Amino acid sequence: MASLSSFTTIFFFFMFILSLGMPSIAKLTENEIKLICLQTRDPPFCFRTLKLDPRVDISNIQTLARTMITKAHNYARKTYYEISSIITITGDRRVREKYQLCAEKYKEAIVELDGAKQNLASGYYRKVRLEAISAKLRARTCGEAVEKSWKDTIMPIRDNNRDFRNLCNIVWSISNRLIMGN
Repeated sequence: MASLSSFTTIFFFFMFILSLGMPSIAKLTENEIKLICLQTRDPPFCFRTLKLDPRVDISNIQTLARTMITKAHNYARKTYYEISSIITITGDRRVREKYQLCAEKYKEAIVELDGAKQNLASGYYRKVRLEAISAKLRARTCGEAVEKSWKDTIMPIRDNNRDFRNLCNIVWSISNRLIMGN
């Protein structure tokens, strides 16, 4: 009888230790979503994205991370293609050069997010965080290049750039929660 009791105690102890190192697979609570969003630069954007977009899966933090990386990746691709179309139609060399820099930065951001997907699957959450920051900084470089001259800035690109940076902030915040073990 004593051996069964010892076994049970040891079993639950190891389960507890394992649970500390693994992100939760339980459905995210309102409080957890709030903690994620309050770490971002634009909490209202985060709340809208996580609560109102039916494509965002908040069933658990791992799934949310994968969903948001995919959403940011798709947004980067969309912005890249919009920038590429501007490059092909503009006749102004100066504007074209600015948008070529943007296209290059968005290509790099897409590669960063591809890496984030792979690192998330491998459990390398610190690398996910670094790649989210790097993708955001690439978009910021694009924004700085284009927004130096407001008359040359095409509004949808500026808005897409801002939203993409916000999505990267959400990925960064989620990766922080994953690093902490949720």
